[in-house]
Amino acid sequence: MGSGTTNSRNSLNVLQLSSADHDGGAERVALDLHNELLSRGIYSTLVVGRKTGNSQSVKQMQHEYYRTHWAQLLHRVAPDTAMASQSATARVARALIYALAEPGRALRRIRSLDDLDFPGSKHVLGMSDTLPDVLHLHYPSSGYFDFRALGAISQHVPIIYTFHGMWPVTGHCAHSLDCDRWKTRCVNCSHLDYPPTLHSDNAHRNWLWKYQVWSGARINVVVPSRWMADRVNQSPMAGDFASVTVLPNGVNTKIFAPADKQKVRDELGLPSDAFVVLTVTALDKNPYKDSRTLRSVMEGFAELNDGLAQVVFIQIGGTLTLHEQCGQVIVIRTPYIQDQVELARYYQASDVLFHPAMAESFGLVIVEAQACGLPVVVADAGATPETLQSGSTGFLFPREDVEVSLAQLCALRSNISQRSIMGQQATKWANQNFTLNHMTNRYIDLYRLCVSSFRSTLPASADQNDDKHHYADC
Repeated sequence: MGSGTTNSRNSLNVLQLSSADHDGGAERVALDLHNELLSRGIYSTLVVGRKTGNSQSVKQMQHEYYRTHWAQLLHRVAPDTAMASQSATARVARALIYALAEPGRALRRIRSLDDLDFPGSKHVLGMSDTLPDVLHLHYPSSGYFDFRALGAISQHVPIIYTFHGMWPVTGHCAHSLDCDRWKTRCVNCSHLDYPPTLHSDNAHRNWLWKYQVWSGARINVVVPSRWMADRVNQSPMAGDFASVTVLPNGVNTKIFAPADKQKVRDELGLPSDAFVVLTVTALDKNPYKDSRTLRSVMEGFAELNDGLAQVVFIQIGGTLTLHEQCGQVIVIRTPYIQDQVELARYYQASDVLFHPAMAESFGLVIVEAQACGLPVVVADAGATPETLQSGSTGFLFPREDVEVSLAQLCALRSNISQRSIMGQQATKWANQNFTLNHMTNRYIDLYRLCVSSFRSTLPASADQNDDKHHYADC
């Protein structure tokens, strides 16, 4: 399981929680940190709501075991997730059976109240083979854990919660965009359409349960950017957090690194002399990204007839694989690539990363691209200015500004020397500021600080190592 067998006062045992082992950026940060801790001989367990990998040190939350026998029985006869995703009939049947199994939970969902019915949550400390010294939560929303368990858990271990988005301080949305109602407790929500969406306005009630839980758990908050720290500190909840620490995400620079571009292009079947523009985001289903600007920029290139290099747009994160051509522009769309080595190859084969966005709490793909030697053209949205050096490693453009972003891309297309210089500076910038090694060092320091502070408040007779079962049902 972990790289260690004891839990001495001089060692660390870290228990992390995440929604999944493989999914988006937040999940990848959690998994990378977990693996890096293990490689350093630190005992680490990652517990996830949905497990798709085969790592022995990653465990799936055991909520089903703690549900009623009636609910367990009906869940067993319901169509599985794969079947429901393929058939509308199976999807409806699954929803009806699950509602019959747990009517109270179904009612909460209908009323747009956060789903907190995850009974295994209060047993989570028992999922580590040895008693954890610290509990570290990831991911910005509900859907895998009952946060109301944190009050009891916080009596036994310190809690660190990395806010990868604004959900912990809003009534429902992952990013508030131009809405400021989260500063006044999300009364009368004006954007029920912001994901995670609500069918009816219970944003204030969702905000209130968070306020009550956070105030009772004394959470040590981590945010990946100064922009996120500013948002958290403006929240009415801010006074109830034990601390707020800015700790940028890091990438594995052994994987995300420059490579022989022509060689990688040959392996991927890409034109050797094309100008390749890469986007890595689920634009089709994520309103916090800006699909309209991407489409308009593609159309702008299609209308050009300047005799310069052919333009190839690669979009990683679509719902299906497509290959189409419009004028001199080739568009390649592919589903999201979970394997980091394979994902890095697309960065290494490209000339520039284009990242139109409406909001970002950090921008992991911006850092990955720069680590691979790509200049970046990025929307000035949320925390993105903190992830690059505008004019040196890439360019910022005003959010939703097609004209400026197209001009920046055209400038890089026509100037190979500038691309090369910016790419070299981008790699240097990423390696100086956003490595997995640096991120892990800072988290270890924070773990030790929180553990030391927590133990200093315990009675002299208290010892965390006395009895594992003391924590299993806290």
